[in-house]
Parts: sequence; structure tokens; C-alpha cells
Amino acid sequence: MRKDKLFNQANKMLSIVGKGKIASKADILKTLGPELRGVNQMTDAVQKARRFLRSTGVVENKEPKLVLDLAVEMTQDTLLIMHAINLQQAASSNATRTQAKMRESLERVSRRLLIIDSEITRALERVEKNTRTA
Repeated sequence: MRKDKLFNQANKMLSIVGKGKIASKADILKTLGPELRGVNQMTDAVQKARRFLRSTGVVENKEPKLVLDLAVEMTQDTLLIMHAINLQQAASSNATRTQAKMRESLERVSRRLLIIDSEITRALERVEKNTRTA
């Protein structure tokens, strides 16, 4: 809870100075791709079930509560890591495609420059030849 309070205070300060807010773990978990979304939904279902049981008066024992809290946190952290890996792989693939397109474009420009250079050279040779014969 203290962490959430500090996080909210930081976001309020950022909004005062006109900056965007810091994405929370929950914000990021909402953006997971379809391959990871199911695991997050399962974790959410476990948390909802625990809240429901607490609301009906069921008291969790200390040790199982600790294990479940750790399991949920570890699962969420693992999802964040996997999400970061997926984003990195997508960025890397995109960079590779962009580099290949740039190489192709540079090769086309280079070929065109060589053609223009040879045309200029031929034109200069014709001018030089015409000036010698004149």
C-alpha cells in the first residue's frame, strides 16, 4: 500500500510539471499480447477468488497467504520480463527489416549515381571532342 501511495504521489508531481505518468505494473500487464494475456487473467482470477473469500469471512493462514502473495508477484514479474523480451525481439526484427530496406535503397541510389556519373562523363567527352574539332 505504501508503494502505491508513493507511486501515485510521483505521478501527481509529474502531471503538475506537465510530464506523462509512470506506467504501473497493472498498466503494463493490461497491454500484454495474446500469448501472455491468459496467464495474467488466471493470476487475476486467483486474486479475485482470494478477495471474495476474504469478503465472506474466510481468513487465510499466514503461510499459505505468503506463498500465494509470492506466487502472484513472481508470476506478474515473469510476465513483465517475458513481455519485455517480446518487445525487444519485435524491435530487433523491425530494426533488421529497416536496415535491409535502407541497404536496398542505398544500393538503388548508388546504381543511379553511377549511371548519372557515366552520362556526365560521356557528355563531357562529347563536349571535349566537339571543342577539339571546332
